[in-house]
Amino acid sequence: MPTEFEGETATTLREAAGEFGTVTGRPRRVGWLDLPMLRHATRVNGYTGITLGHLDALAALDDLQVCTAYELDGERIETPPPSAEAWARCVPQYERFDSWADQDWQAVADRGYEALPETAKAYTEFVSDDLGVPVYAIGVGPDREATIVCENPIVEATTAPTSKR
Repeated sequence: MPTEFEGETATTLREAAGEFGTVTGRPRRVGWLDLPMLRHATRVNGYTGITLGHLDALAALDDLQVCTAYELDGERIETPPPSAEAWARCVPQYERFDSWADQDWQAVADRGYEALPETAKAYTEFVSDDLGVPVYAIGVGPDREATIVCENPIVEATTAPTSKR
């Protein structure tokens, strides 16, 4: 993966997010959000919204990067290349974001989206705008209760007016 990283940043994120294999304890691979790949997945799979997880863990980092495009042989591309050979030559192009301070994340989840730090909201809105789909939920902790529901497509679909024939 072009956006995978290692070293101190990877160690910090893994520890904050608990990214270790359940059975083996092996450290999982981590990387920056890869918007070209996510754009492709959104189009191919017809996503109508996304969920962002680990916003609490990202607070452990000083700053964040989001891959917005790749450079391939001197050309900027905004979707994954068609072959593994070309993929190996891709250089991620990043946009930097300020991180946010650690919080009482359960209290943030209880209060909802407006309780998120402004920099976390900017990050979330950037991703949503880029993909052209809403953020349905945001995970701010490992427990189900640490989820901020921004939009619930299931409830909205079941309460929408139906046409009569």
